[in-house]
Amino acid sequence: MTRRRLQLWLGAALVALALGAATPAGAHADLRVSCPGVGEVLSSTGELTLGFDGPMLLLPEAPARIILTDAAGDERELDPVLSAQTVFVAQMGELPAGRYGLSYELLSFDGDLNIGSFDFEIAPNGAPVCALFEAPSVSGDDGGGATGVVIAVVAGAVGMTALAGFVVWRSRRPDEPGDAARG
Repeated sequence: MTRRRLQLWLGAALVALALGAATPAGAHADLRVSCPGVGEVLSSTGELTLGFDGPMLLLPEAPARIILTDAAGDERELDPVLSAQTVFVAQMGELPAGRYGLSYELLSFDGDLNIGSFDFEIAPNGAPVCALFEAPSVSGDDGGGATGVVIAVVAGAVGMTALAGFVVWRSRRPDEPGDAARG
């Protein structure tokens, strides 16, 4: 293999590697707010709200499950509605006093399935309204998910453009004295 072909193969491999590195693999949406909140004690509630930090999907063929479990272990599947691309809302009806578990499987826009669960309580001495509890980050990010994705994509595009320019420039420049004549 000539030096020129080796350079072209190496350039192609580097471009493929750069394309893979520019893909925002960890760009899925995380739960940021919920009502009722994680561990929250309310006097009553009729509606569930789950807010994510990125766009979500609700399609007929896409999984979207929210299960409400009471203290006796009885489960009821809720019917979520997607509002404003990042918020799921579901009617729970008036719940009697007691502890409840909530589990969800919801699809984010990038195709990742968000799976989570938390407990809350209904009690006569509970808060009258939700505090819109901010859910803790389980992904370890700083909450700037969308900004990080944009930066990664732009940096990847700049890097790929520079790499492609270098490969083209290097392939047109004669490497050895006889290369220009062979052409």
